[in-house]
Amino acid sequence: SISNLALEIAGLLTLAGATILAKKRMK
Repeated sequence: SISNLALEIAGLLTLAGATILAKKRMK
C-alpha cells in the first residue's frame, strides 16, 4: 500500500542519512 511504500522510503532515507553522517565523522 501507499503507507507501506512511504515507510520504506523514510527508512531508506534514514539509513542513507546515518551513513553520510558516519562517513563525515570518520574524516
